[in-house]
Amino acid sequence: MSDAAEAGVAAAEGAKTGPKKIILIGAVVGGLVVGTAAGMFALGPKLAPAPTAEQLAAADEHGAETKGKKGKKGKKGEEKKAEGGHGAAAEGAGAPIMKLDNLIVNPAGSDGARFVMASVAIQLETAEEAALLKEKEIELRDGVTTVLGSLTLQQLYAPDARTLLKTKIAALIKPLLDDDEAEPIVWLPQFVIQ
Repeated sequence: MSDAAEAGVAAAEGAKTGPKKIILIGAVVGGLVVGTAAGMFALGPKLAPAPTAEQLAAADEHGAETKGKKGKKGKKGEEKKAEGGHGAAAEGAGAPIMKLDNLIVNPAGSDGARFVMASVAIQLETAEEAALLKEKEIELRDGVTTVLGSLTLQQLYAPDARTLLKTKIAALIKPLLDDDEAEPIVWLPQFVIQ
């Protein structure tokens, strides 16, 4: 066979494998993208450590710094500074946190067709308050699910719904602590409406 004929045959074979290589490269790239997305959104949250009290306090203080800076009185009358930012987070770093997981309720007026799934984290001022609240956990869970179940879907979708819930839950906690000056901090680390 001549050199020209061999070059023509090689070119024809190369043209046949070209589209196969493109499909193979596309499949590999697609697999990497899907694998990365699955790792970030499915495995990542499960493997990541739970947020610490410092991180939760920093997130809460960061949101609160836009509302203004006010001083508040502690239990014994000493002035606590609401500095905002990361400085205030260190103040509550050793404070006990109680967490209520897997709270699932049907919103008011949903006729059981929709549900809310939430977790509530409560930062307390002392270990004694945490122990007292732990003893009253059943009352607390019932109260929180009652608050969640009393709101309609329209209220839950409102822009200030999380703030409203935090305020209502904090007001629910105060009587359980038997201390009028107690100021529990409430977070909603998980809040899903389906």
